[in-house]
Amino acid sequence: MKDSFFAATTYVIFNQKVLLIKHPKIGKWLPVGGKVEVGESPDDAVKREVLEEVGLEVENILSRRTDSKKIDSFQYVQNEDLGSKYHIDFIYYSKPKTDEIKLDNEIKEAKWFDYQTYLSIKDDLFNDVKDELDKIYLEYLKYDPYVLIDKNKINELRSEKPVFVVVNHTDRKTLTFIKFLKDSFNTDILFLTKNYSVDKSAEKEIKKYVYNFSISTVSEVKHQLNTIFLSRKIIVFDLSAIFYNEIDDIKNKERIFIIEDTKNGVIYSEPNKATRFSIANSLLKRQIENPAVARTIFTAALKYFRTRNIQINQYSKILVLGIGSIGINLLSLFSKISQNTYGYDKDYSRLLLASIFNLKTTNTLEDISSFDYIFGVTGDKVALSEKHLNLLKENVYLINCSTYKFEFDTSFFNNKKIRLEDNLEIIEIREGEFIYRVNEGYPINFYDNVGTEEPVINTVFAYMIDFISSIFGSNKTFENKTYEVDNIDFSISKKYIEYYYRRFLR
Repeated sequence: MKDSFFAATTYVIFNQKVLLIKHPKIGKWLPVGGKVEVGESPDDAVKREVLEEVGLEVENILSRRTDSKKIDSFQYVQNEDLGSKYHIDFIYYSKPKTDEIKLDNEIKEAKWFDYQTYLSIKDDLFNDVKDELDKIYLEYLKYDPYVLIDKNKINELRSEKPVFVVVNHTDRKTLTFIKFLKDSFNTDILFLTKNYSVDKSAEKEIKKYVYNFSISTVSEVKHQLNTIFLSRKIIVFDLSAIFYNEIDDIKNKERIFIIEDTKNGVIYSEPNKATRFSIANSLLKRQIENPAVARTIFTAALKYFRTRNIQINQYSKILVLGIGSIGINLLSLFSKISQNTYGYDKDYSRLLLASIFNLKTTNTLEDISSFDYIFGVTGDKVALSEKHLNLLKENVYLINCSTYKFEFDTSFFNNKKIRLEDNLEIIEIREGEFIYRVNEGYPINFYDNVGTEEPVINTVFAYMIDFISSIFGSNKTFENKTYEVDNIDFSISKKYIEYYYRRFLR
């Protein structure tokens, strides 16, 4: 019969890093640990081992409680057959007050590993150690998609000193994005935002990191790119559909690289003069951001109606106009409330896709006057023609969920009376009759100044930085045209999707 002994092992965690030691006999990186001595509890043993081997005083992170007052904070027990004996190992997480290591004579090497440095040694680790570290970095630690960015590729792009142009809302999420750009690349950043989406506290912080701070106009940015930064490579993160159509005014357009997350921009008139990378149809957007945007629109709509005592129930007739990946998610959410929820799209394949999910669709808008609520999620300027709009009954709610300013028939609305009531634009259709159009196409207002969830947007931001760094770090050459990013490096999308799913969609 084999002998068995108890051991206690801990993953010491400090500031998003994990401490590993190089085992003096095995020669592999392992968490700190050792045998439980006679009369000693595993809780005490693991604290003693850490103090002896690396000079740190630690507190065990409570995971579960047992009937024993002696053993109450281990994560799990691992049984190992070591050949001549059994190893019964209590596995802990611990936290120290400092990261200052003091090695004893036996341990020659110990290091703090962040996620990136862990990946550099991952292939050489024991499987159980790899599994536990994956769980710690991807599930236990604070969710931070920026840790996934390949820092080696950043260094290659950094040496080129590009100018970054960031076009987005002024909020804490954008601040995190800009701060990471500045800290990682130490280069010039130009920032452009919209006047309705400025968080004053975030604005104050962002101004510390950018060369300029401009609201609602691109003229200043264009002037700086054509004078101060005329000889520099320009990388544009255009997330708010401001910069797309200004490219023709920039000199030496071949030095411009745009990464965009929407298809709403009109392609600039001179082709083949700048390179565009679109994540609008990427797997990352379809599986993470677009469902989250649909949830935000849905939640905001319910809140909006509730605060105005407007009834929306199983008998309400709802139309989701445009059932791309956001629209299909929105259609699915409203279908849970009303059995009279329909989707419409001029693209037959999208209608077919919706039917696969057992969602109701309509091929015609001839009966549009029967709908109570119409949510436009298409980005199509003529989604509703003047003919359709004239059919609308009094007090129907026509809600623009697209980022595009004029989703519905532009000429029709330009000739109608509009008055503002809170965030609601009331548009007179016929004398004494009104339809309601929310927020002139800018979702940030409709989202009650909340926007899409922070983890989602941070994931998109980090993904874009990683993608751009990978493109320029790989010495690839590109024609001056628009590329779908998943056709270039599909592995980057999958990495961020896996991280997000492990944390939020398990």
